[in-house]
Amino acid sequence: MRNPGPDAREMPPLTMWGRLRRDILTWPRRVTADKRVLPNMILLGAQRAGTTSIHSHLGKHPGVYLSKTKEIHYFDNYQEQGLDWYRSHFPTRGWAEGRSRELGYEMVIGEGTPYYLFHPEVPSRIHEAIPSARLVVLLRNPVDRALSHFRHERRNGSEKEFDFQKAWDMEESRLAGTEERLSSGTSVYEESHNRFSYTTRGDYAPQLERWFSLFDRTQIHIIRSEDLCNSPEEVLAGLFEFLGLPMVDLGDFPVLNSTIAKTPAEEELRLRERLAEHFAPKVDKLEELLGYSMGWSDDW
Repeated sequence: MRNPGPDAREMPPLTMWGRLRRDILTWPRRVTADKRVLPNMILLGAQRAGTTSIHSHLGKHPGVYLSKTKEIHYFDNYQEQGLDWYRSHFPTRGWAEGRSRELGYEMVIGEGTPYYLFHPEVPSRIHEAIPSARLVVLLRNPVDRALSHFRHERRNGSEKEFDFQKAWDMEESRLAGTEERLSSGTSVYEESHNRFSYTTRGDYAPQLERWFSLFDRTQIHIIRSEDLCNSPEEVLAGLFEFLGLPMVDLGDFPVLNSTIAKTPAEEELRLRERLAEHFAPKVDKLEELLGYSMGWSDDW
């Protein structure tokens, strides 16, 4: 019998009507699931690292089909729906093959769910279903990512604390046991693990190690979020090469779903110093794993 923790949910927070609406909309496509393809590209995250912007921009490429629902959450929250439900988000095999012949190269069929990178069980689930998938990861300066994550949860009403430091102090107790319950299957969804993992999500090395243990590194394309903002054309050229796509001018790169800091300057500066000290050894471990510098400490 399951014994989920105090913040656990048997299912993600979706209303009955929301669930019914989703099932009604996907049912016609589920009927033809055996004729539909699985994605060959997945945008894994990280959350608050530019995934919304790159998903929107990449979807403009003529050789790319992205799911209409940006965050499907199949491999983390909706496994019980089955692979046919997941397939219902993607085009038919006949359409994809015909479009590929028309273009002269293989279509990229993809989706993006930023929680995938952080969830402990998603790497093995994706490897079992789509072992040849190409995986795209965005990594943002963890100090900036943590503060943006906090502002995001404050804005959507999930975080009731007004002070980031208080929320940070509570993080360890909030997340206690959540990863273990997700890994063992005693709970399907842990709200604290998803929403209140402000600094834990910025410890990228252990997350990437899970993916590297299952997928060849040539299948994983890592982008520094700062490079995406500062040199989008160069970053997109590298991404297109990784995905086997020709370079196409998609117009100006958008900045979507951003948050604006409202913390007083002096307080923010002290907070950033504490966060930088916290993340320094974790970034060192990440750089050792990747074999190159992320350059974030230059800004600390």
